[in-house]
Amino acid sequence: MRSSSVLLSALTKRTKKVRVQILKDFPKLEYLKGDVVEVKPSLMNNVLHGHNGAKFILQSDDIDQALLAKATSLRTARQEMLERERQSQVQLVEQQLKKQKEVKFFSENKKDEQNESKKDDENKKLENSAIDENLTLKDIKIPGLDL
Repeated sequence: MRSSSVLLSALTKRTKKVRVQILKDFPKLEYLKGDVVEVKPSLMNNVLHGHNGAKFILQSDDIDQALLAKATSLRTARQEMLERERQSQVQLVEQQLKKQKEVKFFSENKKDEQNESKKDDENKKLENSAIDENLTLKDIKIPGLDL
């Protein structure tokens, strides 16, 4: 009598895959009903095969073509929808960036106008001050300082 257990090396456990057709949707694994995928035997036995979630494919005749065609059409529709959503998000981001640039441009213009008005005020103050007059050190008297 032969032993029913088979010793597998770590390499075969990592690299051996089985071909299965998914019979139920598995959103966490991103498998759709009808997909034909290659998975590890442990995933098939522990997760997918339970409650008829998937079936083994031993030959190409075992694939349910109607189910496969439906899965392919669903996947393409989902990809198109995701692409449209991505494009709309890109457009929204571009619009927000454009608004930010406009706001930044207007705020910079306001700051420039404020800086110009401050400079004009300072110039007016300097015109009215004693600095603009032709004064010399002899004209200025500082108490306690004899020059």
